[in-house]
Amino acid sequence: MSAMIACGGDASTPEAAAQAYYDALLSKDMEKAKQYVTEETKPMMDLLGSMLSLAGDEMPTSSVCKECKVEGDMATCTMETSKTGTEEKGTEELMLKNVDGKWLVHMPKEGGDDLGEMDMEDMEMEEEWATEVDSLGNEIMDQAVDEVEEVQEAVEQN
Repeated sequence: MSAMIACGGDASTPEAAAQAYYDALLSKDMEKAKQYVTEETKPMMDLLGSMLSLAGDEMPTSSVCKECKVEGDMATCTMETSKTGTEEKGTEELMLKNVDGKWLVHMPKEGGDDLGEMDMEDMEMEEEWATEVDSLGNEIMDQAVDEVEEVQEAVEQN
């Protein structure tokens, strides 16, 4: 069963979590953004912060959560982004996961344990996200992925 929900609400909703995450990203407050992501996503946040720094004026300046589609403990939220002083608008989709009653942005590592539980829509979202990351700079991505994998290996060994 799935539900379509207009964005807004308290902190226990996917809409509120998606909006808070995007607000933190657009203000480049990575520590705050990390509060709204799953443990699997946290290692990617430093990479994302580096890419946001490089994006400079190309970054949107505002976002609005348009809708969320909830299926069980997973949600897909559509964010509309815009830049002040321009008519440029874009849309981004975020995957969220309900963890202990709290909705968190979820970007599992490629080929991770979550892959078996993902449906086609989830995999398409992963591909869209990967394409966006790619467009921000392959060289930085390669370096950051290596660092993230080293951190993940170290965490997995402990």
